[in-house]
Amino acid sequence: MGTGASTQPWRAEPYEIPAGQPESLASDTSRVSEKPALSPDVAEAHLTSDAGKMPQGRLQTELACSSQPSCSDQHTCLETIQLARKHMSSPDDVESHSKHDAKEMPQRKRACTIRFGAFSASGTLDPGVTHKTRRQGRALPGPEYPWRLNRQLYQADGTTIRFSEYLAKKKLQGAFKPDTILKMEVSEKEDFSHPFTVFVSTIGMIADGIIHGHEAFWPLCCWGATDLKLGQAVSEQADKEAKDILNLHVFVHVNAASDRLIPISETGQGRSPWGVKARGEAGFDSQQAFWSASPISQGTHGWRLLAEATMFAAQGTEDLTGLRNMIKSAAKVYDTVD
Repeated sequence: MGTGASTQPWRAEPYEIPAGQPESLASDTSRVSEKPALSPDVAEAHLTSDAGKMPQGRLQTELACSSQPSCSDQHTCLETIQLARKHMSSPDDVESHSKHDAKEMPQRKRACTIRFGAFSASGTLDPGVTHKTRRQGRALPGPEYPWRLNRQLYQADGTTIRFSEYLAKKKLQGAFKPDTILKMEVSEKEDFSHPFTVFVSTIGMIADGIIHGHEAFWPLCCWGATDLKLGQAVSEQADKEAKDILNLHVFVHVNAASDRLIPISETGQGRSPWGVKARGEAGFDSQQAFWSASPISQGTHGWRLLAEATMFAAQGTEDLTGLRNMIKSAAKVYDTVD
């Protein structure tokens, strides 16, 4: 028999068996292990199970050999497969490469599932009253249907924007207290009914001016008695920790300005229980003139804090505990947006 097989270099790449020499290959058994022959079907099954672990070229080598009609000796065919596998990466190497590739891939940010609502800051000073029992407008979320950051909103021009994207834009504008009527920017409805606007501020920045009266607080509303209580609590606060909380950035939600919230009005909400001058009292005429001028006559904005949905179950407190908890929750919503 010829000895061509003993000098033939073995490679992992596909190669052609020399024509006319199947006996030479079959007779060279020095490299062939004494194992039972595998049927072509079994060999192909083994190859298929390993296909996902092999580089494409080496996989073709094994498949080519297993289906080669001129390879009559199944031991030789199996030997070719074994030699090809020697050049393949070990399972540990494959896992190492996979981990390396994973590190280089950009990490996909996990979707945020925070739920939130819009809550009255002054309502936190209404002892024993939960926010879920407070009257909410139709444009505000309730405990059964809180807002999520992936909620779709409609802008005034008809285009859509995610709540998270809208809040991120507001965050970039920085904190401030408005000094004029705000334009409504988004709505949950495609027909732009019940629109609202959000801006960034702090309770310290907003509520400090309440004690100076309705006029100084315009364009925001401070109609109720708890609003005055909020202003007094903020202005009189001397504790450093409490002041730090009052200065946390939060998202402030406002509805369209309404003349029903004008404190001197006899219609709508009616006259405010505080800060309204009686006829003949000093300052009566100037107060009437203030609320009659444009654009002030359009009314005031009801305002609320965007805080976690867990705040629906929170009760108002006589002290500032409820307010502090509300601000911390609102600050968490603010920090979630980027």
